[in-house]
Amino acid sequence: MVTTAINKIYLLRLIGKKLSDQQLEESLHQIKAPIDSIDGGTLNIEVTGDRPDLLSAEGIGRSLKGYLGIEKGLPDEKFKSGGGVIFVEPSVREVREFIVAAVIENVRITDDDLKDLIQIQEKLTLTHGRKRKKVAIGLHDAKSLVGPFIYKAVDPDSVLFVPLGKTQKMTMREIAQKHEKGIEYGGIVSGARKWPIIVDSKNQVLSFPPIINGTLTELSTSTKTIFVDITGTDFHSCNIALNIICQDFSDRGALVRTVEIRAGSKTIITPQTAPEKMLLSTEKANKLLGTELSQKQIIEALGKQRISATIKSAVSLECLIPRYRADFLHPVDLIEEVALGFGYNNFEPKAPSVFTKGGVLQRTKFIDSMTDLMVGAGFLQINTPILANSKTALKSLSEIPQIKINNPVSEEYEYVRSSLLPHLLDALSKNTHNPYPQKLFEIGQVAKKDDKSPLKATNDLHLAAVFANSNSNLSDISGTLLSLLDHLKISHNLSPSLLKVFIPGRQGKISGKFNGKGGGSPNIHAGTHSIDLAFLGEINPQALENLKIEVPVCGFEIDLESYV
Repeated sequence: MVTTAINKIYLLRLIGKKLSDQQLEESLHQIKAPIDSIDGGTLNIEVTGDRPDLLSAEGIGRSLKGYLGIEKGLPDEKFKSGGGVIFVEPSVREVREFIVAAVIENVRITDDDLKDLIQIQEKLTLTHGRKRKKVAIGLHDAKSLVGPFIYKAVDPDSVLFVPLGKTQKMTMREIAQKHEKGIEYGGIVSGARKWPIIVDSKNQVLSFPPIINGTLTELSTSTKTIFVDITGTDFHSCNIALNIICQDFSDRGALVRTVEIRAGSKTIITPQTAPEKMLLSTEKANKLLGTELSQKQIIEALGKQRISATIKSAVSLECLIPRYRADFLHPVDLIEEVALGFGYNNFEPKAPSVFTKGGVLQRTKFIDSMTDLMVGAGFLQINTPILANSKTALKSLSEIPQIKINNPVSEEYEYVRSSLLPHLLDALSKNTHNPYPQKLFEIGQVAKKDDKSPLKATNDLHLAAVFANSNSNLSDISGTLLSLLDHLKISHNLSPSLLKVFIPGRQGKISGKFNGKGGGSPNIHAGTHSIDLAFLGEINPQALENLKIEVPVCGFEIDLESYV
């Protein structure tokens, strides 16, 4: 969650309706943008990470107009073609592949507007952009620029320009080493042989993304036309950020022009503004919300959330979601919008029809006991998303088949993880600047392919741990694993394994029998046949090199599902 500062008078002017302080506070709370504090005429508003479109006054005003019934459905777009062309060279694929852009005309900027632009730029890249690693935004005064533009990667010592905040020319490497922004964000590109840069047809430098713009295009109160560039590692995320900025300017009365992005034989027009289509079952919506809303009422509720909907059939609606929204992964997200548009205060509380005594699930108690054992052994617990990208597994040399999602929202979440170990290694790769030893563990769900299951997959509970230190070896991790097996009352034996993630000859698998109370799997019974329970070993140096981990690492992973 992040806090954004909004001028109260300007916000009310955008809404076009007088509201008392109490009405405004209540309305903001209902659109998931509650007031954190008030500083004179400035509202400090809390915004969750899934709603980057609410980081600006325009975005909040747009949402309030819908909630208050002033405007409903998809907002108007004043977008036209003719913003120019960007040629993308293949060299950027290795460092920062994607770029989107737009040109904003008829802009009027005051000193306060400049502050607001800087705020939305910084807050968007901080949250939605993951501190510029995933998305970085450049805003440029276009008066001195001559298209077409070129996005390419170059030798960091080959280009000189004057970055913002400086008066002398610097190379890109000097900027990364000496400039404040370079020191803060230079690590994003430092591992690449060539670094990204945007130039115009006169070879004038606009930007060194994701680090800093040049002084040539610095914004001022005399700026009339703005060139917006957004670069990143995921096209979908870049396009959402561009739509947010362009819609904000459009709401202020500016004219937005699209830009052609040409990469080899492929040409796309950005921003891509076509609404996302999603079907909503009215029966499921009512069942989940405990309501009996008609299709007309649901359409009305969605319209207040700036989502247009039409009747597709007697039991479903076709919904059009604006492209500046980043939080729709599943129809259940639409059901939440129905609840917000209907108004949580309008739901009638109902007494539960069944009265039960609450308690802690046995599964939770089991997980807590495993957690206590690992913490007692000196390990730090982490939690990683169950959705991941293929690179995480590939870099760690994991051979376990992954389950691919048919319609991932981004490349960052295209697979359901099948193992925890790659994610622990990824966490180590992001903490090489921290002191060693580092001992991490995670207890969480993984998905495994299973043709016998109705869903063709099953969810299993796993525990994995890694130990990174200058002299770590197999004995450092085996003692912890054996303690866990003793706690589970499993008679076990160790035999060789041949997994790529571990060093040959320095790895093994644990097979065992469950000697305690019957487990959760129908295939496991006290004292019966042996199964593979866990794998352990010293991590393959190739995997460590892929992840830029410079110390030896050992680890294990155990399947706990049968023993919950």
